[in-house]
Amino acid sequence: MDRSFENRQSDCIDKFINELIEFDGGFGELPLELLVSFANSIQEKLGKLPAPIDDNWEEIVWLASIELIDDPEDSYD
Repeated sequence: MDRSFENRQSDCIDKFINELIEFDGGFGELPLELLVSFANSIQEKLGKLPAPIDDNWEEIVWLASIELIDDPEDSYD
């Protein structure tokens, strides 16, 4: 794989994670590996990483909250 492509991809993931943390600081408490894994899964699903200016940004943040913070398996019903 072209090294410059890998660097651009890494830069996009870093930017996505930073924007996610800026939007909601709580994500900054999570391990970086978990955030990178989430970014990779979103990129695979959507073909790109969304930005705060995208129409689906709030949906992505909600999905991150559900997948990364509010794990349904952690509920104590």
